Amino acid sequence: MIAWGSEFGILTPIGTPPNIITIGFVQNGFNYRIGWAPWFLVCLPVALVGVLAIYLVTKFVLRPEIPQWTATPEMIRGELRKMGPMTRGEKIAGGALLTALVLWSLPDTLPLFLPGQQTHPASVWVRTHLDWSVTSILVATSLFLIPVEWESRKFVMTWDEA
Repeated sequence: MIAWGSEFGILTPIGTPPNIITIGFVQNGFNYRIGWAPWFLVCLPVALVGVLAIYLVTKFVLRPEIPQWTATPEMIRGELRKMGPMTRGEKIAGGALLTALVLWSLPDTLPLFLPGQQTHPASVWVRTHLDWSVTSILVATSLFLIPVEWESRKFVMTWDEA
């Protein structure tokens, strides 16, 4: 599972440290900005080939003994019922992740909808002020500030959980 998970780290610019180092090197050395969407689109075929290779090696070379697991749809529905509905904190955390994904891709997608595209003032401002690190800090900080239960001063994330 670690191999599968790490393979998907290549898909996003902030998925692994070498990704962000490479992007910084290209930007500083060649004055060329690699955006979120172009990075994802270029790395998607590489990640898919990697996932296929991991599957084939696991299935035909390592051949782990996997016990027979008979998960029926009813069993899965029962487990979901036991978990109960999503809590307010879980919904807010999911919304924060969605917000981060939108803001990370905004510098690449906003110019598509503006006249003058890359030179439009809104596009220039977003590209120069709302980079990946700013978005990450904003979204992470919001999790400490958004209350789940204001009366008991419970927030989405606490320092102990972080």
